[in-house]
Amino acid sequence: MQCLKQGWGKLQVDRTICIGNGPLTLNGKEYKHGLGTHTDSEIKIIATKPMRRIKLLAGVNDSDFTRKNHDIDDIIFRIEANNNVLAQSGNMKVSDEPFACDLELPDGVCEISLIAISAKGNIAFGHANWCNVEIFNSDGKPMPLTATVEPMTYVPFTFCLDGISSKSFLHKWERQEKEEQFDRFTRRTIIFTEPKDKFECSFVLDTWKDYPVSYYKVSFANRGSADSPVLSDVKVLDDIFAANTYTCAEGGICGDHPEGGPECWRDNFHLKTFNDKQSFITLSGRSSKEWMPFIRLDGPEGGSIISIGWTGIWQMDTKLLSNEFVSLKAGIADMQTYLRPGEEISQPGIMRVDYSGKDPIAGHNILRRFLLNEWIPENMRCAPVMTSSWGGMPAKYHLEHIELMHRN
Repeated sequence: MQCLKQGWGKLQVDRTICIGNGPLTLNGKEYKHGLGTHTDSEIKIIATKPMRRIKLLAGVNDSDFTRKNHDIDDIIFRIEANNNVLAQSGNMKVSDEPFACDLELPDGVCEISLIAISAKGNIAFGHANWCNVEIFNSDGKPMPLTATVEPMTYVPFTFCLDGISSKSFLHKWERQEKEEQFDRFTRRTIIFTEPKDKFECSFVLDTWKDYPVSYYKVSFANRGSADSPVLSDVKVLDDIFAANTYTCAEGGICGDHPEGGPECWRDNFHLKTFNDKQSFITLSGRSSKEWMPFIRLDGPEGGSIISIGWTGIWQMDTKLLSNEFVSLKAGIADMQTYLRPGEEISQPGIMRVDYSGKDPIAGHNILRRFLLNEWIPENMRCAPVMTSSWGGMPAKYHLEHIELMHRN
């Protein structure tokens, strides 16, 4: 069994694709066995001997997510063999009875495809279940299913080209994928290319072997001969996390203190915890004015710390989807541009640190140890020397400060 494509996440066996990977559920009823996938997806089943019959139930996974977002789009389930449609459901909603299929297959069929697609092209919350899948050979004996190759199709970012979201087209682009093993981390690279205009989107993901840490970069390139479409609304992070609160740190704030006093005061860098919808944006071209580029997402049994690697203005929008999940979107504020032939543009890097348990300080400690042991160059792993100066000072005075520290 091969998952040839999937619009989000990874194919789940006996679990739903929904965050948290709960039981497969159709119209309120749970099923112990089956496949949890996400539109638009194709699962190919390959047998060494001809298949005679297939039985299954299919439908939209029943969860709070799909119930609350039932009006976004419907899902169509289809079974194909030799490019012929053997069975197809109607447009299915979460409240519909499962699509029941008990199908006699044509002679000599050794490959069949289970396809789940969005009816209108919007794959958001397209949680699709194939339950109680049974396949029988020509002797009427059941044939066991074994998952093998699984492509990485989910990416935690979105963008728009000429105002159209990548959610509707990125999974249709040509894709090149490779994996490299290094001493302490694994690098996975996916390059998506629009086949006609040769506009390219690159996603490079590093995951560390000894730490629950991942870091990725997104970049764009125009490999065509004409100007690219308008690139806008780039959310280098567009994902959902299992959390019920999130915490941010105030950055350095320049201006008058509400109670009087200097521009920088002791209230700077305090942590603030939220459990509702918020929007964070930095000011004056700086990455840490108003807010620091970190957010900690906490759940009952663990959480994550997200870091935005950028030296300029960034924006982050958060939304509590329920008491268990937080939507997080972040990127360069108000970005809108296009690329001429041969031009490339890179986006902020995103680092994610996961921790388990009820103490969020564990996450901070993992981040500190990782930065010290893996991120900072070996010849710089010592206590940093700190100095303070105003950014408007001429370079001459900055150099004098550096020389003074060097001598002492």
